[in-house]
Amino acid sequence: MIGGPIGRRLIEKHKLLDTVVQEDDSLLVEEEIKHERHASMYPSAVFQLIIAIGIGTVVSKLLSLTGMTFPIYIGAMIAAACMRNIGEYTGKITIYMGEINDIGGISLSLFLGIAMITLKLWQLAELALPLLILLGVMAYKLVEVYGDLSAAKEQEARLRTQVEQKEEENNSLKDALSHADDPDYILGLARDRLGLAEDGERIFPDVNN
Repeated sequence: MIGGPIGRRLIEKHKLLDTVVQEDDSLLVEEEIKHERHASMYPSAVFQLIIAIGIGTVVSKLLSLTGMTFPIYIGAMIAAACMRNIGEYTGKITIYMGEINDIGGISLSLFLGIAMITLKLWQLAELALPLLILLGVMAYKLVEVYGDLSAAKEQEARLRTQVEQKEEENNSLKDALSHADDPDYILGLARDRLGLAEDGERIFPDVNN
């Protein structure tokens, strides 16, 4: 929420959009070639993972001595990041990222499969009734809120109509006040609203109204 507006403001302030370079697809091709898989490289990739896990175990042990709690895998992540950066910086160590990504995908699938197998579905069934009650209450509240919203909209429409009527009455009063000193206007009001007539005049009522 904060990074978006600040980043956009900095980009517009420094006019970075004017310096944008069209992405070169050849770089993506080179990256794919760089991580091209070879069956003979998978043992080396596994060996690199074992080294990262081993070093990560020591790093996690050292981190635990600080008294703070870290995820169990944080040591291996730090070790793997150091290995990759050192390898790419020096160029003397080849990190088989393509093969490592494949091994990671297989491991994740195995983990999810084992987790689903060991899942105790009958324990979830015990939560079905509370969940249904919770959903029912939420649905009732939604309907109630929707009804209140509809009533509020109807009341708003009525109030708008009343405001418009009052505005018309105010305009009529303003018009009457503006003609308060006009004898012809006063005479017209006396005839139309009070039924008065001047000497010599006769009033014929409209029987149709």
